[in-house]
Amino acid sequence: FLVSERLANLLPDSLSGYCLAEVEVSTSEEFRDLNPQLQLPNFRWLQLAGAAGKDDFGLAQDLRCVVSGNALAVLRQANISHCEIERWGGPTTGGTVRRYRAAGSP
Repeated sequence: FLVSERLANLLPDSLSGYCLAEVEVSTSEEFRDLNPQLQLPNFRWLQLAGAAGKDDFGLAQDLRCVVSGNALAVLRQANISHCEIERWGGPTTGGTVRRYRAAGSP
């Protein structure tokens, strides 16, 4: 999962189940032709290391990002209007856990 550098800077160390890493993002020639004025933000790689329903960030068996209510509150401080957010039906160890995925992703 990729997050903007702005969102990465909002994520507190107190949230569990993730780490951030550098990532190189490139665009295709077609993308550049269709979006000549678009300046992409810098991105960071959001690596999920937690257990879904236990940690603030985790990966479900269907490979969706599962986040706690605390993590979702932070994500909502950024622009996640293009994301599909649903209640997660898996086991939890406390708090409301929701799925977070970009619209159109598998």
